[in-house]
Amino acid sequence: MILYNSTTKIDLTHAQDWMAWQRREQIPQIMKTGLFEGHQMFRLLHQDDTEGYTYVIQFRAGDMTHYENFCQDHRSRFNRQTDEKWRGHYVCFESVMELVQ
Repeated sequence: MILYNSTTKIDLTHAQDWMAWQRREQIPQIMKTGLFEGHQMFRLLHQDDTEGYTYVIQFRAGDMTHYENFCQDHRSRFNRQTDEKWRGHYVCFESVMELVQ
């Protein structure tokens, strides 16, 4: 299993709207690509939240091919949508992990 991890710090004045947008629009659109089997969203705790809340969204892909197809065909569009809507109010970084047993 591959986890595509997106960590975002969103400023306090936009956090509630960002969360609603993620739930209503962004996450459902990503899931509609058919390349991920599921997702989870977390808020990091024990952080300095004075500049914003930090959220982690993890998308589960069955294998690296699904993740690579997402990157090739969709990721830049979703990143562009996020930047157009929230520019100046967030910072984000992405990582990819492989489940090891």
